[in-house]
Amino acid sequence: MNDYFTVLGLPRRLTLHPADLDRLYREHSWEAHPDRRPRTEQAQAMTETALLNEAYRTLKDPYRRAQHLLALEGISLEQNPPQSLLMAVFELQELLEDPDTPPAELIAQKLHWQNRAQTLDQTLHQAFSEWDQGNRTALTTLKAILVQQQYLNSLLEKLQIATN
Repeated sequence: MNDYFTVLGLPRRLTLHPADLDRLYREHSWEAHPDRRPRTEQAQAMTETALLNEAYRTLKDPYRRAQHLLALEGISLEQNPPQSLLMAVFELQELLEDPDTPPAELIAQKLHWQNRAQTLDQTLHQAFSEWDQGNRTALTTLKAILVQQQYLNSLLEKLQIATN
C-alpha cells in the first residue's frame, strides 16, 4: 500500500493546512508531469502523476485521510456501529417507508442528523489533534468515528432524497 503522506512529502499528521497540501501537490505534480520528462520516462511519469492525484484527493478529505491512516496502521473498519445508532437507523427507515409521515417530521429528522454529523466532525478533528500529539489511542476513536460516519452519510442521503 502506498503511503500518501510520503508521496506528498508530509509527516503522518492528520491536521493538515489546505494551502500547504495544495502547494506540495502542485510542486510534486510539476516535477512529475509527463511533458517535463523524456519520452522514455513518460509512462513512469504518468504513473507517478496518477499516484499524486490519488494521494491529494485522499489527504484533502478529512475522512478519507483518517481511513488512509488507519489502513497504514493495519486497522480495519470492519466494526458495527453503536447499538443506539443502529436503532435510530431502523426507526428512521420506518419513517421513510411510511407514506403518512409528515414532511415536517422528515425535515426535523434531517436537521437532527445534520447536527449529529457536525458533532461527529468536531470529534474527528479532536481525535486528529490527539493523534498529532502522539496519542496512539486516538486510532480507536478514529475508527469508531469513521464507522459512524458511514452510517450518517447513508442516512443523510436518504433524508435528502425524501425531503426534496
